[in-house]
This record gives sequence, C-alpha cells and structure tokens, in this order.
Amino acid sequence: MARLHAAAPRALVLCTGDSFYGRPGEGGADFLYSAVGNHDVGGARGAPSLRMHGACGEAAAPPGARGGAAGARARWRWRCPGMGPYSVSEDWRAAGFDLAPLPAGLVDLLVLNTNKFQIGMRLQDGEFDWDAQKRWLRDALRQSECTWKLVVGHHPVEFVPHSLLEHAVPGLRWLTATFMTGKPLLKKLFSSSVADVIITEGADAYLCGHQHLMAHLVRRVLPRRLALRRHPGARPGCSYVIVGSSSKTERGDGWLGAVSALVRRKLEDTRRKMRELWWSEIGFCSVQACPRRLRFEFFSVNQAGEASSVYEYSINRSASG
Repeated sequence: MARLHAAAPRALVLCTGDSFYGRPGEGGADFLYSAVGNHDVGGARGAPSLRMHGACGEAAAPPGARGGAAGARARWRWRCPGMGPYSVSEDWRAAGFDLAPLPAGLVDLLVLNTNKFQIGMRLQDGEFDWDAQKRWLRDALRQSECTWKLVVGHHPVEFVPHSLLEHAVPGLRWLTATFMTGKPLLKKLFSSSVADVIITEGADAYLCGHQHLMAHLVRRVLPRRLALRRHPGARPGCSYVIVGSSSKTERGDGWLGAVSALVRRKLEDTRRKMRELWWSEIGFCSVQACPRRLRFEFFSVNQAGEASSVYEYSINRSASG
C-alpha cells in the first residue's frame, strides 16, 4: 500500500497488492484508490473482481462530495473504476466530486491493469486490450503537463529475485515477471513494452505490488534494448517502487537464506544493474510531492501495529525543470 501526500494538506491511498478487502483504518486518507491485482480477476462465473468498482469496504465521505456535507460519515468505497487504465484526476472529475484529489499541475497518477495473462474473458468494460493500454499510457504521459508523473500497476517492472519458479526458470519467468519488459530475445531488437513506454515518455516512478515485500530500485544505465537506445529522451532515473507486503511477506517461500544458487545469481545480477536497491519486510510507503521534490519514505510495521521509518529516497528538481 502506498500513501501519496501532495503539497496541499491532502492524502490519497493506493492499494497495489493482492486482494485488499476490508475497512480502511480510522483516521485514514481523504481519497482511496486501487490497482487491479492478479488475485482480483476471475471468481464466480468468470466475473471480474469485487474490486472492479471499489467494493472494498467503507470510509469517510470524501471532502467536498456532492450531496453531503464535507467530512460527513457516509458509505464510500475504494475506487477502481474499471478493468482498463485510468487517470485518478480524470476519474475524480467524472465521479462528480468538487474537490480535486491532487493539486492541479503537481502530480499525474496513471493506473494500469497489468493482468495480461489473468484475464481471458469478456469484461463489462469490453475486451481487455493490452496494446490499447500501452497506447493510452503513451498518450497520457506525453500530454501531461504535471511536475511529477507516476504510473501505478500490480506487477513489477524491476523486481527482487527470490523465487526459483517465478524469477529463474525461462518461460515461467516471462509469464510471471518479465512480460512487463517485452518478449524474450525479440525485445533486444524490437520492443514496445509497458516498461519502454514508462522510460521513454518520462515517468518519474512506477509503483506496484505483487511481490510480498517493500523495495525501491533505480537502474544505473538503460536496459539493453534497441528501442530505448534510439530514443533521445530515454533516461535510467525512473524509480521502481514495490509495496506488496501490507498483509504478508515472502518469508516461508524460500527467502534469501534458502533460495537456490540460480536465484542468488539472479539477485547478484540485479544488484549490479541498480544504483539504488533496497528492500525490507512488512509495511507501507509514503510518497510526498511538492513542486521541487518527490520523496519516498518506507515504514516498517511491528506486531503491535507501530510504524517506524526505515528508508527514504528523494528526487529533486530545479526551478527550471
């Protein structure tokens, strides 16, 4: 789970992990949004998840909501507008609320459905179209005039290798993880992956879940893909943030002390590629945005439910941009 704080005294909670159902905590955020997780599709009669239209609990009515006093208690649910991509700001306007979830011009928050292989049925929103999502994201990033551009999904682009099946076996590795960066072998010469769009169109960060841990990764250099090398604006500075341990961790699934030698080699290879690589266990991430700084702060939560700051990272931007 990630919590975004903007320059104004406002907060927005994003759920990026698996099956996050239930009541938000007391004193929660003003705005509650969700990405679609891989455990949120399917279900009875092949229907999309309960989360599809935000059936994930109750919270205080959003301040400024039409038809009710600001701050009044009311039934209001986690929002996930559909099975396709969406812009948080645009969805908020379409929902008819008066108060914008984010200050104008500061943050563009673009949410994808990354369940490329989990969705094989017709959906209420029409056919699931992976390529259409990429086109939508490319256009949205190009047209955005916001200071910070954040993309949100469920599956990671860069990840912490820990599982032999998911992260080391060819074929399975692509189906569970590396499909976000393109097809094996072919992507070196020809690639139009979600990861390529994120990099070439200047996203500042990609936030996701799926892995039951917290992590922050920044590449040293661009991936070795010809499409990226040919793009004049491609830079390796995008922050990849994983927050998928709000409910459980990877312990018991062959964590670092018991992983195979092959997985260890994959992990060391990831270390060499990253100029920033940090990960930990259960907790959440706070993302704070102001015109000249984007700050990620990770909090660990102990068994008593007490949170403590364990890691932070900032991206600074000059006044000239």
